[in-house]
Amino acid sequence: MSFDARITRRSALVFAASLLLAGCAPAATDGSAPAGSMAGSAAVSDAGPAWEATLDAEAPFLNVKGQEGAAMPGDLWTQLDDGTIQVQVAGSSIPEPAVDRVDFADGVLTLTMAVPDENTPATMDLVLHQFMVKPVDKAEVKTVKLIRGSDEVELARGVVAPAVELAE
Repeated sequence: MSFDARITRRSALVFAASLLLAGCAPAATDGSAPAGSMAGSAAVSDAGPAWEATLDAEAPFLNVKGQEGAAMPGDLWTQLDDGTIQVQVAGSSIPEPAVDRVDFADGVLTLTMAVPDENTPATMDLVLHQFMVKPVDKAEVKTVKLIRGSDEVELARGVVAPAVELAE
């Protein structure tokens, strides 16, 4: 029995697709992020204090106020004691969502999400992503709006989901 080490077109295509879905993209040489990468932060300071939004994989999940149990799979927000606004958005794991713009006026915080290029590969899973939005001062937020492309939605207010301890 002999080993045949030839690479077929099919195996080369599968390998290339696997790399794309895994988020492997050629390195950018101009200092920008790769084409499929949406990670990072956004800050806007057109009028008033600058707000900064960063993706935080370690943040606890949110739950709809008044409901017990696990995190709710959806878009929610809450204001933490230090003034930080935690915004939970549901989306695919690849590419990670990113906030393109943050606006705040009259108690309304508006997050405009970056729209990935239509040729960017994306997974079909549903993952909860936590953004921590920090103001310069401790402003009181009454409402959070999320804009994705042409869709604009007012988010429900939530609370940090209670930590679940697993029985041994």
